[in-house]
Amino acid sequence: MTSIDNINAALVDVRKAYRLLYLYQRGVLCLTEEIADALGFKFFSWQSYFDRRSTRKTSPSEKWVWDMLPMYKAWFLFSQEASDPKPKKGECFLEISLLSDNGYPENADNEPNPLEFEKTVADSDTCIKLVVFQTVKDLDHDWYYFWKKYEYSDFPSIGIETVADKEYRLAELSDQESLNSVLKNFQSILHNKEEH
Repeated sequence: MTSIDNINAALVDVRKAYRLLYLYQRGVLCLTEEIADALGFKFFSWQSYFDRRSTRKTSPSEKWVWDMLPMYKAWFLFSQEASDPKPKKGECFLEISLLSDNGYPENADNEPNPLEFEKTVADSDTCIKLVVFQTVKDLDHDWYYFWKKYEYSDFPSIGIETVADKEYRLAELSDQESLNSVLKNFQSILHNKEEH
C-alpha cells in the first residue's frame, strides 16, 4: 500500500467519524430535550467545558483542538417556566451534563493528546449526569448568572440547594424502555428528596 493509499484510507475514516459524530450529537440533543420534557423543564442555556472557542479574529491554531469539539463535555441547563427571569423561592432548574469520554484527563494544563490518555477507548465510558437544583430564597439574578459564575460548592451559601444528583452511563439509555427506566429511577430520587 502506498502512502497516498494510506492517506486516502485515513481520510475515509475521518469522513466516517464526522458522520458518526453528527449522529451521536443529534441523538444526545434529542435525548436531553426528551429527559427535560419528561421532568417538566424547558431549555434555558448551555455551555461547553471548552469555552475558549475560536472567533473570526483568533487563529484556530492558537487554540486547543478540543475547543472545536464543544459537545465532548457539555452542560445543558433547563428551567421551570416562570414569568420572572429571577428565580423565586422554591423554583428548580435541571442540569444535564454530558461527558462523551471519561478518559479525558481532568484539569489538564496543556492540551491533552488522546493518544496519551491513560484509559483506553474500550476502558472509558460515556455518561450523562442529571442534577436538579432548587432555590431556598428569591434570587436577584437569572439562573445563568449563578450557573456560570459560581462553583456548585458555593450554591448553598447563595440560596441554591441540590435536590437530586445521579449519573448514568449513556449505554443505559439505548432505547425507550431503558430511558423510561432511568426517568423512573431519577423521579424516585426526586420524590424521596422532596419527602425529607
